[in-house]
Amino acid sequence: MTAATPHPATTDPETGPRLPMVDAHHHLWDPAQHRHDWLDRHSQLLNRAWTAADLAPLATEAGITAAVAVQALSEPAETRYLLEQAAARPLIAGVVGYADLRSDHLPGDLESLLTAPGGQWLRGVRYNLIHAHEDDFTDTKLARGLRTLARYDLTFDLITTAPKLAWAARLADAAPDTRLVLDHAGNPPIAEGAINPWAAGIATLARRANVHCKLSGLVTQADHEFWTVADLRPYADVVLTAFSPCRVAIGSDWPVSLLAGTYPGVMGAYRQLVSELTETERCAVGTGTASRLYRLDITRPDAI
Repeated sequence: MTAATPHPATTDPETGPRLPMVDAHHHLWDPAQHRHDWLDRHSQLLNRAWTAADLAPLATEAGITAAVAVQALSEPAETRYLLEQAAARPLIAGVVGYADLRSDHLPGDLESLLTAPGGQWLRGVRYNLIHAHEDDFTDTKLARGLRTLARYDLTFDLITTAPKLAWAARLADAAPDTRLVLDHAGNPPIAEGAINPWAAGIATLARRANVHCKLSGLVTQADHEFWTVADLRPYADVVLTAFSPCRVAIGSDWPVSLLAGTYPGVMGAYRQLVSELTETERCAVGTGTASRLYRLDITRPDAI
């Protein structure tokens, strides 16, 4: 299945030579090592091992200079696997792993990951808030866990949906010193063509200076077969206006994004979505925000 959007040209006549880009959100997994039950319910396309070796040539083709691997399984064992991948592959400049933020043992859990093989590449923790309830905010352990991340200079990636964005804003208020990143722009209902109340939630969240946003996952929220860049543009514009380019990063969400298009095609679409920004703004979205959020060393001598 391919998306109805062209692969980007090496040189865009509107923007000049293609600027480097960090892929701030992708996944790696090996079902033979770590069981992903959700893959059994999903497309056969995804239900196989996807490694950094698979991503590297695609990244080179798309002009990606560094990438951030994000957990897909809420198990520390998978995070250790991602750290090992980062240690072995210079393309992977950072890992967003899993830790139980409500655990009384969170500091020890984080230290265990940071001292594991490849632990120096741990840059953040992700916690799934899609199924969270409003009254979960009263759980002081979650807020305490978020504040603990700041002590380790780790970012918090949150994955949630439009109805939870206002709640996520209150969560950000509870940990003002922690860098928060909204994954997949809060999963806007692109296929439905609806923009509110999602846009209002984005505006509320963006008023928190410690919150950032990823332009990622948009293609899988659109019609997988027939999406166009024009379908995505209103949602990208909302994000860029609310957060400003200095708080926005781009991520492929590969290999999940393969449900809706090729890696070069998806990353090319994101390039088109920011093509009308100034060069300074495009540099921020392309590399600056991700590098700052995740403390990336994108000058590793063996990097692609």
